[in-house]
Amino acid sequence: MSLRYDNVVICLDFSRIVESGGNRYLWDYSKNDFHFRFGPGAAAPVPQLDGSCLFSGAQYAYYDGDLARFYAAAPAGAFTAAWVSSYSTVAGGTPRVFSCWNSTAGGTDLGIVAAMTDVAAAGRARAYQCQGAAAQPYVASAAAEPYLRVGGRSCCILTVEAAPLGMINDQRAAAAWAVGAFGAAVYDAAIVPRIGMDPAGTNPFTGRARYFLLYDGALTEDDQRQLMTHMVEGRAAFCYRRP
Repeated sequence: MSLRYDNVVICLDFSRIVESGGNRYLWDYSKNDFHFRFGPGAAAPVPQLDGSCLFSGAQYAYYDGDLARFYAAAPAGAFTAAWVSSYSTVAGGTPRVFSCWNSTAGGTDLGIVAAMTDVAAAGRARAYQCQGAAAQPYVASAAAEPYLRVGGRSCCILTVEAAPLGMINDQRAAAAWAVGAFGAAVYDAAIVPRIGMDPAGTNPFTGRARYFLLYDGALTEDDQRQLMTHMVEGRAAFCYRRP
C-alpha cells in the first residue's frame, strides 16, 4: 500500500479513548495529534463494547487545540475521507461524520465535510469541499448500488478530486460532483471541527462510529482497495499503538 503516513491529517479508532485533565478524547494516530475531546455531559459519545462509540443525535467530539495549527494541516486541494459506521437517519437527512463547515456564515460556504445521506432508506456517501462561494460543492456516490446500510455496518471511502473515486462495502461505488466542481478548499479558521455533527449543531449523526480517516490527497483505486480490505476486516489503517 503506497499510502503515506505523512499525508494523514486525522486518523481515529473509536475504541481508543484517553483521559487528560478530567476530559475524555478520541485519540488521533496522525503525526498531528489532533485528539478530539468528548462533548460535555450528555453530549459525550457513549463507548460501546464492540469498540465503537454511540451517537444518539446530540453527541459529538470536537478539536479543542490550536485552530491555526489544525487549519495549516487541513487539505487545501484533493483529499480522501474514509470511515466505518452503522447509522440510522430520517428521509432527507445528511448526518455528519466529520465537519468543519461554517454553516454558510456571511453567505459563503467554508470548510470540508464527510457525510452520509438517506435516499428511500438506502444511504449515499458525500464529501463536501466548500470553496468560499454561496454554493456547497460536494462529491456524492451515485444513485445506484452499492448503498450504505442504514442501520447496518458500512465502510466508505470517497476522494475529492476532479474525477472522484469511491468504494462502499468492498465494492466500487460510482462517484461524481453532484454540485459544483473540484477547486481549492477555503476554511474559516475560527470554526471548531467536530465529529458527529456540524460545528453549529446541525445534521447530527445517529449510530455507531468505529473509524475515521482524513487524508491529504486523492487515493488511487489500488490504494482504496487495500484500505477497504483493512476496514472490512476490522483493522484500522494507521492506528498503531504509539504513546
